[in-house]
Amino acid sequence: MAFHQDFLFDKIATHTFITSVVFGAMIVYAVSSFYIIIHSSKFPGPPIAAVSNVWYAYHWLSGRYPWAVERALRKYGDRVRIAPNELVFVTPQATFDIYISHEKNHELFKKTDFQNRGTDLAADLSWDEKMHEMRDMKNSVYLDVLLGFNLFSTVIQVFKRFPLLDMFQYLFVPFNKLKTFVNIERHTRSKINQRIEMNGHTEHPDFFDFILPAGTPRPTNPREATHLGSVSMQLMFAAFGPMSDWFYATIFFLLEEPICYKHLIEEVRNAFKTYADIVPRSLTSLAYLNACLAESLRVHPSNDSGLPRFSPGALIDGEFIPKGSRVQTSIFALSRSPRYFHDPLHYRPQRWLSSNHPLYEDKFAKDALEHLFSFSLGPRACIGRDMTWMQARLFMAKLLWTFDVIRVPGQQIDLERSLLHYGFLIKPELKVRFVPVRKDETR
Repeated sequence: MAFHQDFLFDKIATHTFITSVVFGAMIVYAVSSFYIIIHSSKFPGPPIAAVSNVWYAYHWLSGRYPWAVERALRKYGDRVRIAPNELVFVTPQATFDIYISHEKNHELFKKTDFQNRGTDLAADLSWDEKMHEMRDMKNSVYLDVLLGFNLFSTVIQVFKRFPLLDMFQYLFVPFNKLKTFVNIERHTRSKINQRIEMNGHTEHPDFFDFILPAGTPRPTNPREATHLGSVSMQLMFAAFGPMSDWFYATIFFLLEEPICYKHLIEEVRNAFKTYADIVPRSLTSLAYLNACLAESLRVHPSNDSGLPRFSPGALIDGEFIPKGSRVQTSIFALSRSPRYFHDPLHYRPQRWLSSNHPLYEDKFAKDALEHLFSFSLGPRACIGRDMTWMQARLFMAKLLWTFDVIRVPGQQIDLERSLLHYGFLIKPELKVRFVPVRKDETR
């Protein structure tokens, strides 16, 4: 089986000329609208970022924004200007200051605008729909559109910073997906109606139980029905990206590190006599499983957008940031910094183990594990964190109890160079074989 997304690399190549033309227009636009809001001498960064949004736009459209921010932080320090009115921070204290600050559970720093198995799970949990993408080896209409509009979702955000050029954003529209996009509304309406009919009689609880609890009157207003569909789709898409990235990363790095793979399958297969024994409550105590999953989140975070906020006029990491300035942090740069983690660019699950675990190594004793906020912080922290962890533990434990996972020979994957980040990460294809484990081999 191949772990991949429908790359968009062909689409990106198609847009290369258009991107060059549009980027040139952005430079002209930037020169004609020179301005500085935050005092430039106080906050270093790429020179062009002090006068225009071109640096920001270029790196987002290139798909390599997280890496560009990481390089800038290493070059210029803990606080870097990435646009005339935008700063990025890398310290744990800045993360606390930006995302924890709230009053009566309302943020003081206001929010700015801005695979297959993952979709199967996301749809099932959102409204109890069985998409069977893995079983049927095909993408659903949702995943097809989501990946098709991946680059365009980033284009829309970038062009908000160049209002006089917004007409150019439509050059990036994936016209071949528009018909499918329209079909989603019809499909969603049908599935929501089916789910309403099932209220109180589903195979398992899902998010829809909280959107429209059993016994609640069926919505009669078309706008209410549309809202139900919109919320359900948002939940599904929110669950898809992080889970698919997490599964992909864990399998990829375990196969890159055979010793880690060996330790994990031994722990999982020795812990359970039968498949039915593998239940959520029994997985929290599997130290190495949890360590492997935590390390996957560290080396391969999917939350790389910076989570920008507007400063209310407050101190961030000891520095006063004027009201209205955009601020963000880089979990990507923090998680890969030797300042906070020993051997940061390598997959080392043992850093997450307790000091009395036989696989723990003292060289990781000073790692800032408590400062890695993969699910963010504060009022807007991921509300699905516990469920996400439950899914990840359950999926990996059942997978590795049932199968040996073998990488197909001949693949040369440089994950560091080949990843692209738009609305979702674009990951290189990873081909693996799932070989059923004989029952007498699981003990």
